[in-house]
Amino acid sequence: MSVWLTIPSARPPEEAEKCLKLWRERGYKIALWLDSPAEYTEWNELGANLRCVRVHYPGYSQAVNWMIRYLMQERSDAEWFIIGGDDVEPDLNHTAEEIAEQCGEYFANFHKDDYGNDSFGVMQPTGDRFAQGSIDKIAGSAWIGREFARRMYGGNGPLWPEYTRFFMDEELQEVATRLGVFQQRRDLIHLHRHYMRESDAIDSPAIYSEIPEHLKAQEVKWKAEQDIFNKRKHARPTPWPGSEPIAWAGFIVHVAGEMFGAVQRCVRCKEVLTDYTNCMTTSSRPLSGFAAGAYVAVAYPGGRQKIVVSEPGPGMVLCNDGAGRSTAIQ
Repeated sequence: MSVWLTIPSARPPEEAEKCLKLWRERGYKIALWLDSPAEYTEWNELGANLRCVRVHYPGYSQAVNWMIRYLMQERSDAEWFIIGGDDVEPDLNHTAEEIAEQCGEYFANFHKDDYGNDSFGVMQPTGDRFAQGSIDKIAGSAWIGREFARRMYGGNGPLWPEYTRFFMDEELQEVATRLGVFQQRRDLIHLHRHYMRESDAIDSPAIYSEIPEHLKAQEVKWKAEQDIFNKRKHARPTPWPGSEPIAWAGFIVHVAGEMFGAVQRCVRCKEVLTDYTNCMTTSSRPLSGFAAGAYVAVAYPGGRQKIVVSEPGPGMVLCNDGAGRSTAIQ
């Protein structure tokens, strides 16, 4: 298992290294989105495990989503991803592996029946009480599980792509909370060395300070991204449109010799489809990689069904795109 800090960095490497070396010392891998090839070379010497350079910076959410998707594709052992910034320190009293094991145990015990995996969850350390505990309302340096990252927002990553600098962490907390897979831990400290922090004290207040040069170009986006957040939060009929997860990697069952379906609990109504009369499990092939919908359910003769699948055939996996349309994938 590996745990990755996945962040963009615009600071000079020698400055960011003050925090990032603390992550490496505790067993974390580091993935950085950088601004230029020159920084790529510098970070190679300092020891970043993954360095991404593009001509155009797409904004925080898209950069982090891209790195996480890449790591999930290339590193089968990558299980947890931490977001945040190059001014955030890890918890100094635990290793990456220790916290990852604790996260896995928590989400396995509380949510496995609902979501089928011990990494479908988000955990935010809240021991740093900077700025009157502002971390309580945002997942600003959150641990994001592999399954959550793989499945959320239709399989496109854990962060809404419109946010380039602000509010993606607040939406992350709202969305994970709505699904019942958000945990806050006061016993863990991700010290945020924010430029407005008065001191290293855990309960340090925020004081006025000049915005660092590398952040000035981004600060003007606050109001526009706040508007995006508020529009999405108050959307109807449901908030956070597009955040729905794809179906989890359940079993594929052969029903009465003629139908295939994805076995899972219905995310919307929480009903477990378990009445497998005359069923025979023939495969445990996962659904990962398919664009299955959030509300896929099993259909079988004489059984309960949430979405009626059509035109099944031997060797096919039945998926649903979340809008009631069924797709047979060979």
